[in-house]
Amino acid sequence: MRPAPSSLAPCALRLAPSSKSLKPHSPIKEQVQCVELISGVRTKKLRLIPDERGWLMEILRSDDREHFEKFGQVHVTACYPGVCKARHFHKLQSDHFCCVQGMAKVVLHDNRDGSPARGKVNEFHMGELDPSILKIPPMVLHGSTAEGHEPALILNVPTEVYCHEKPDEHRLPATLLRFSTTGNRSTDR
Repeated sequence: MRPAPSSLAPCALRLAPSSKSLKPHSPIKEQVQCVELISGVRTKKLRLIPDERGWLMEILRSDDREHFEKFGQVHVTACYPGVCKARHFHKLQSDHFCCVQGMAKVVLHDNRDGSPARGKVNEFHMGELDPSILKIPPMVLHGSTAEGHEPALILNVPTEVYCHEKPDEHRLPATLLRFSTTGNRSTDR
């Protein structure tokens, strides 16, 4: 493995399945990718703590100063295979994504005016094969899709409570956030 160039700081090493089939007994070849993160984006590998009763995985703690800001609410969203979901950004809230079932591809696009990383795209492959938490700052366009043949469940801990009367969701043309998976359909939610 080649060392990451020093110009890529901060850098996250991500294990990404190279196989399109993510069935439990499929051979999975792993690729190591070095990703220069969009400013304000944070990611952390999560650790499973197994014992004879099962396992536990801490996702987000209030004493984690790098990831935790404040608590708004918790919700779970399901991503179906072949569907791109939630191409939007928030003006106020940060999101904290953790894929708790299946595998998800999450794509971020920095469309912030004045950002030195404007136009930069980050892709993350997260879930059962690579448990991690992903912090998405305000104003960063994001979307997700399931990888493989099963739905992906993404737990989100946003910093704000969802307001049904005036949602903090702002959409841009779908062409700004593309998914490389062929055959994907897009949806607004």
